[in-house]
Amino acid sequence: MKKVLFGAVAALAMLTAASAYADNNSSTVEQDGNSNVAAVDQSLGSGGTASIDQISNGNFADVQQWGAGANTASVTQNNDGDWDGNTAYVVQLGANGGMATISQQGTNFAEVYQDVDASGESATITQVGYNPGSWGAGGASIYQDGSGDVASISQNGLYNSAFTEQLGVSNQSSISQDSNETATVVQEGELGLSTVNQSNGSNVATVLQTNEYDTSDVEQYGSDTASVTQTGYDAWSLVQQNGTSNTAAVTQASNFDWSTVTQNGVSNVATVVQ
Repeated sequence: MKKVLFGAVAALAMLTAASAYADNNSSTVEQDGNSNVAAVDQSLGSGGTASIDQISNGNFADVQQWGAGANTASVTQNNDGDWDGNTAYVVQLGANGGMATISQQGTNFAEVYQDVDASGESATITQVGYNPGSWGAGGASIYQDGSGDVASISQNGLYNSAFTEQLGVSNQSSISQDSNETATVVQEGELGLSTVNQSNGSNVATVLQTNEYDTSDVEQYGSDTASVTQTGYDAWSLVQQNGTSNTAAVTQASNFDWSTVTQNGVSNVATVVQ
């Protein structure tokens, strides 16, 4: 499963945009006011730096970095005390050592896509507020297809939804959520590592890891449901749940399988198949 997300292309005519086509581009956008819209296009250069800072209500940001080299993108959106819509997209194609950081406060939607011969890339999304997601995607979504990639999502607020997909080598993923969470991690091969930490009500976590040095850690506290699927080789899974209607199902398909499930409180059900 692979998705290329280029933001709201139809809205580009409205955007306050910065375009750059040489190496080592640097673009900075600062906006203060309602309905801010900004785009940075560094599609023909390499080693670019893009920074977007938006304050107030109804913010939209789109960063496109397509060149080789260590591209860096930073988006900060703050709804100035009102929890109203933030939307941010960062697309980095072919950027070795690229870094994407999105920080949002309000009603948040963020996506980072890093792909094409990439290595050593990192993506971090931090959200505070209302982070439900839409159209089948999480309020925070990270897609990575490369080597040495690291994905981190932190959500604090109501109805958090997070999705991470890593399709390369030496994958790492971390998701931390507080209150009414849904987390999905997909890692398809190589040295994947996944950690999901959820607390405070109606938590759901799903992790799929396919072969090589798979490791998964899910910890939930309150009304939890966890499902971990690992298919072979050096798989390892730990699920700890604490409170009310806990359910855990872990499926590990041979090789060096190892599993620990600990549940405390009320209607606990655990199923492990190796």
